[in-house]
Amino acid sequence: MIPKHLFRAGVVALGFCLTMLAACDRTPRATASPTPEAQAQQAQRALAAGQRAYAQTDFATAFERFREAALGGNANAQYYLGVMYADGQGTQTNFAEAARWYEKAAAQNQPDALYKLARLYAIGLGVNVDGKRAIELYARAAAAYPPGQERDAAEQQRAALAAAVKSGAPAPGHPPPN
Repeated sequence: MIPKHLFRAGVVALGFCLTMLAACDRTPRATASPTPEAQAQQAQRALAAGQRAYAQTDFATAFERFREAALGGNANAQYYLGVMYADGQGTQTNFAEAARWYEKAAAQNQPDALYKLARLYAIGLGVNVDGKRAIELYARAAAAYPPGQERDAAEQQRAALAAAVKSGAPAPGHPPPN
């Protein structure tokens, strides 16, 4: 026969173990991270909200929604965030930040970002003047745009800057090339 004091200790220990097991069942579990598709959908919703806010000139809200979508990898939101930094809408004007966001969008071949980034490199806003980089970006923008005025404008800028770099003279609307 088991002595009473050992029996009681065993019951207390068993009760403690059962309590701990029950607590483990109630412990919050880490949720699975969202799928890439879910992240893309969330970024798309944030982009649409940003566009609505921008159209209503609610630049502070537009900036936050574009930032959310841009951080989610949405190339159009990255471009719009660059525009807002360049224009000082919803934030202070910051050409270096504009260039950073244009770079992210350009890495995804967003044509407007390629064009704006080329312009920044051509004139040296937020980045060092780099005529060769600007020419390359204008060419990529022209290739990324569908046929039409935007493609033609990118190609004209590329050609004018390339001629200026070759001759050493400034292209119209651009400082002297480096």
